[in-house]
Amino acid sequence: MSRQIETPHYITRLNHDFLQCAVYDSDDCKARLIGVEYIISDRLFETLPQEKQKLWHSDACEIKSGPWVNPRIPEMIRKPELDNLAKTYGKFWCTWQVDRGDRLPVGAPALMMPPQGVNLGKIDPELVKERDDKYNISTEALQGSSSTSFTVMATPEAVVKKDVYSVWALPPEDVAVRVKKLMEGLRSEFGGPQFEPHVTVVGAISLTADDALAKFRSACDGLKAYTATVERVATGTFFYQCVFLLLHPTREVVEASAHCTGHFGYKSSTPYMPHLSLLYADLTEEEKKKVQEKANILDESIGSLSFQISRLALYKTDTEDKTLKSWEKVAECNLCPN
Repeated sequence: MSRQIETPHYITRLNHDFLQCAVYDSDDCKARLIGVEYIISDRLFETLPQEKQKLWHSDACEIKSGPWVNPRIPEMIRKPELDNLAKTYGKFWCTWQVDRGDRLPVGAPALMMPPQGVNLGKIDPELVKERDDKYNISTEALQGSSSTSFTVMATPEAVVKKDVYSVWALPPEDVAVRVKKLMEGLRSEFGGPQFEPHVTVVGAISLTADDALAKFRSACDGLKAYTATVERVATGTFFYQCVFLLLHPTREVVEASAHCTGHFGYKSSTPYMPHLSLLYADLTEEEKKKVQEKANILDESIGSLSFQISRLALYKTDTEDKTLKSWEKVAECNLCPN
């Protein structure tokens, strides 16, 4: 937070959900173009994968607290725009870090974010005063009633590192050995990366390491072991749900997921579908059908498998890494006996 800059934005609205901004270091005739910011509606933001959402920041704090203003705009125009912008999310790539003395736009673009929440108090008051005096405005008067175009931005050092995590339910050792044998048989013919047998309880969610571990421990506390039963070998529509063992969505299975997702603050747009993946791959529908048939041949009774889940594990699961080489177990816990 030691480096802060004022960033005049010149905005074009492409549609109701998307704006694009050319970002400068001033608004005079000698202004230098220092980056670009994209702004999307909350509706579009909610459709992004968790690992993509971490690149975006909420604009609500800036607008409601005054760092972001729109000078010389009539109130009757400014106010309606404010209501929409307070619900948006921005992603600002700085291509020229003039505040550190760069004479040319050298180096890779840097993702920059405005101070959020309690960090708003860390904005340099002299920088704000200069801005207010220049445009004859009052940040205090604008708090809770502000708009857009100028913002004090924090440098990349202020961005908190997050990773993508998932919570897995682990089958007992004898079941894991049996399922691994089946998975190996499928991979030998159809390819795909190797991974541990598991039932996803909490899908990929972006968190800091400390937050992920704290939430995991909290979710494990008081959760009892439960039984999972296979319904059939099924196929899905994307890489991580190519071919899998579909589980019966019994009350205890669904409640276990709801318990954990509640502790993680994870919200899914679709109902929970408990399953144990057999193969990760990008295959055609015809190829998936062949894998499905092969699975039933390799293990004829797999479709009636029933097992106890008494362990959960927290994994790093970067869904951009389809090799799974970066995936790793962070922690494991034993559930209370049922």
